[in-house]
Amino acid sequence: MIQRIQSLYLLIISLLSLLLINGAYLTYTDTSGAVQSLYVIGLSRAVFQVAVTERIVEILVALIPLLAFTAIFLFSKRTVQMMLTKIVIALIVVFIGVTCYLLFVVIPSDTSLNSWFKMLVPAVQLLLAVMAYSGIKRDDNLIKSYDRLR
Repeated sequence: MIQRIQSLYLLIISLLSLLLINGAYLTYTDTSGAVQSLYVIGLSRAVFQVAVTERIVEILVALIPLLAFTAIFLFSKRTVQMMLTKIVIALIVVFIGVTCYLLFVVIPSDTSLNSWFKMLVPAVQLLLAVMAYSGIKRDDNLIKSYDRLR
């Protein structure tokens, strides 16, 4: 049932994840004037601290669209769909947290950001995931109210 609005929200979440996969996620200039780029598959320079967080980012960028796309086709099992959407919301929050960690802890504070517009993608995804969850919850409540009337 692709005509349900929450299915469209989940599809848009999956498509927005494609923006994060290609190109630099964040570009900044450090104090020496060198331009550094943060990619989803890692940092353009070798930093030991980033090794763990880059794997987390890779896993999150793969799981978020996969679970969101899977949730689209679970329209007949609303409880499972709501659970998957909650997991997507949690993964997006973790992704935002890891990005904030990279931005404020790993990347030096005396740098200037050159390209940051892709950092807005997880915030938009979070908003869409919450809207999708509320739509699924509304449908579930509607179905339950019809069952009470019978």
